[in-house]
Amino acid sequence: MGILAVFFLQVTESAASPSDKGLDKNANNKLEKACDCGAKYDKAIKDLHTRLEEEHKKDKNRTLKEFSENLRKELQMENEKQKYLSSALEKLQQEHQEAMRKLQEEIEAKHKLQIKNITEEHKNFLSETKKKQWCYNCENEAIYHCCWNTSYCSVECQQVHWHKEHKRTCRRKR
Repeated sequence: MGILAVFFLQVTESAASPSDKGLDKNANNKLEKACDCGAKYDKAIKDLHTRLEEEHKKDKNRTLKEFSENLRKELQMENEKQKYLSSALEKLQQEHQEAMRKLQEEIEAKHKLQIKNITEEHKNFLSETKKKQWCYNCENEAIYHCCWNTSYCSVECQQVHWHKEHKRTCRRKR
């Protein structure tokens, strides 16, 4: 019997007169039969509590499944991004290596051409230099020729060399 029913019985018993006691017994029996509300409420509350717990578990499991599925999809997308980035990086590295190889070939070709041009210029310069006469005394370009192996850039150089040694070895007819 519930607390309210007991309280109600106590209140009615104290207020009832002795003649009403017979009536009270019938009322008590009716109340006990009719006021089985507490047990019904307890059962209803327990059933509601059990049903809410089950719904909570279902919702929790559904939410966890959705969350894990979303995480799996995100992980899969990240893995695909990683694969794409890896392939893109590999492609860029290959392109970079190819560009570096072409650039190296171009540089080598230009370098060979420059060496060829410089070598040709050097040969021409050397040829021109060999064709010139040089002052025996100071090694400047000579404009005065004395004999087969001796030339001078000026009269002063000719006189200095003449007095020093050349008058003894000169083969020019005097």
